[in-house]
Amino acid sequence: MIQNEYVENISASLVREYLSRKGLKSTLQAMDSELPRNDYSINNRAQLAKEIHISNLMKRNKEQDEPLRSMVEIMTKFFLEKHNKNNSSVPMNSSSTASLPASNGGAGKTSALYDHSEFAFSGLPPEDVSGKKAAKATVIHMPAQRPSSRFDDENEDDTRPGQSDLHSNSKKEVSSQKISRPSNSRRRGMSGPITSNLDDKSRKNKKKPSANLSGNSSLTFENDITSEYSNHIIDDYTDTKTHKTETKHSTTDSFQDLLHAANIRSSKLKEKKRNEKDTKSKEENQEIRRSRDLDERTSQERPQSQSGRRRKSSTKQALEKSTTLGDVEFGDVDDVDDGIKDHTGSKTVPYGLQTKVNFNSKPITLKQAMEIKNLIFGTSQSAFNDEWRAQGFGFSNTSHLEYGIVQHKGGPCGVLASVQACMIRQLLFGEGKLASPASLQPLTSERSHCLAGGLADIFWRAGSRKSATVCLSSGRPVFTAGARYKSDNLTETLNLNSFSSYEDLYNFLKANIGAFEGQNSPGVILSLYSVIFSRTVDKIIVDMDEPTNKLMGAHGYCTQEMVNLYLAGEAVSNVFNDIMELDSGGSEKMLLKGLSGRSDVGLLSLFEHYKSCEVGRYYKTPKYPIWVVCSESHFSVLFCIKKELVSDWRVERRFDLYYYDGLARQDEEIRLTIDTTQVNPTLPSEDDLVPPLELCIRTKWPDAVVSWNGSEPIL
Repeated sequence: MIQNEYVENISASLVREYLSRKGLKSTLQAMDSELPRNDYSINNRAQLAKEIHISNLMKRNKEQDEPLRSMVEIMTKFFLEKHNKNNSSVPMNSSSTASLPASNGGAGKTSALYDHSEFAFSGLPPEDVSGKKAAKATVIHMPAQRPSSRFDDENEDDTRPGQSDLHSNSKKEVSSQKISRPSNSRRRGMSGPITSNLDDKSRKNKKKPSANLSGNSSLTFENDITSEYSNHIIDDYTDTKTHKTETKHSTTDSFQDLLHAANIRSSKLKEKKRNEKDTKSKEENQEIRRSRDLDERTSQERPQSQSGRRRKSSTKQALEKSTTLGDVEFGDVDDVDDGIKDHTGSKTVPYGLQTKVNFNSKPITLKQAMEIKNLIFGTSQSAFNDEWRAQGFGFSNTSHLEYGIVQHKGGPCGVLASVQACMIRQLLFGEGKLASPASLQPLTSERSHCLAGGLADIFWRAGSRKSATVCLSSGRPVFTAGARYKSDNLTETLNLNSFSSYEDLYNFLKANIGAFEGQNSPGVILSLYSVIFSRTVDKIIVDMDEPTNKLMGAHGYCTQEMVNLYLAGEAVSNVFNDIMELDSGGSEKMLLKGLSGRSDVGLLSLFEHYKSCEVGRYYKTPKYPIWVVCSESHFSVLFCIKKELVSDWRVERRFDLYYYDGLARQDEEIRLTIDTTQVNPTLPSEDDLVPPLELCIRTKWPDAVVSWNGSEPIL
């Protein structure tokens, strides 16, 4: 038997889908506030349609001249059309094997049934062709796919028959069939058509005349009420042939009397449940108001809680659990699209029912917001500019550049290039990957997963590979701003989701990647907040040479500390190895901090060519042949698909490097061939225009000859 919690989650998902398709964003946010989503919420239209078996209805709706937008409307139209057809006889087109009578009692007045087992509820005619009344049986065709095991009856001690057997049985045409019910069918969950338990008493000592099932009856709400006292069977007949069945039933009690008794009993039960729910709701609403008043007075952090637990009541969860799955909602997507959209229009991977993620979530406090803004800007009165606020990790649609993240305007290039480099590491050298030129043409889902993996690496590395924090917007302020803090409609809406497991971190990011991936979403800002909270503000201040340094440079540019935080997990101020002592002649020596170990992704700088800095081996020879290139205050990416380049000197004789710049609006793949074998090559003089990229490459491979292979050199 399907549990109420599963039904409640499906219903809530249908309502959310309706609100999203209708553009009722405020109402949807209010619903998410009062009825938070949980691990079992379905945020994918195709999955939701499959769960309630209306995929064919959705496809038929798309074929209409004026298709409806929401699932609720499509189902409502189906029921209304079915009700309007009650006055006309239509041949049965269902695979059902037992029927209920029409509620209006009209003999011979039937309605068409939808095929493909979608809403395939069938009924017995009120009277057979011979005029004899028969007791009626009820069959409700439920989806073949059972709910997740977390919704199963824990006391059920047997399994249902194989689905293949059910399908094979449904395709056999029979002229008559005895409908019987074994005594233990309720306990064992047996399949096949069974009669209503309302008929059990009258069948024991009565004769069982056959009833002609060749007719049809209408679908009414009385059928649903009666079905509450029937033994439901999960079935999935997809055969569209007409089945004619003869069934023996008792005629002692009239069906209308039984139906009337069922209606009375159901009404009393529903009224009792409604009264209990109203009483409980009033108590919970009072508790919510008391909790909100307390939060406003104290501005304290809400208690932490583990996610993944099943919700006992929506209101109680809103008080006791601040766990969030990100700001995701249904968007205007195709009916068979596997992705969903959030309110920013970004695609996101659906969060599956089977995925369980353990993490703690709490809202950001005013103190934390002020500290992080002071760290980034030097003052809590500043905010991100428009270039940062509208920059997400959206990908290119250009052929052979599908892996590339597109940058709209200048400013956050340091963050974008760093994330791009880590994403490429996942794409080429991730677990089970075999790098090749074909790897640079990923599918949409693959590059989204690689982006999630790249961000997970960055956050986990910043948390010393022990913990990480992911910041997502809740859509509404969680604290009241003071006079010393400037609101930006993002920082004050953050939820801080903390993880102690890399696997949980990756699954969470994969499920909520839409919050980062949107073309105009604040994905870059969310990633910066996440990497800062993963490292913690106090540790970042210690990392830097001067505690008064800030992460944001002039004109919204990224500082070296910010780039190092992404690439090395430490916000050190330099790019050389380890720590350098600077003797200023006094008693105290100044410590200049560099990288503490070999980085996964490297860095090359044009400033080293001009002798302004020194890039250490930790960056020049990273674990993977991927480098972020700093050239004239702009960051881009250079990489090789041969991992041996950083471990085997023989590979360095002649090799190819791929170059990508998200701001350059590349329209073709740029592949450079590097040759280090030529003796005394003719190098350009200082008067020649040499592409800065070549100068950066020669800081790693001196005197190398660089061939652009037909591409226009970038000057």
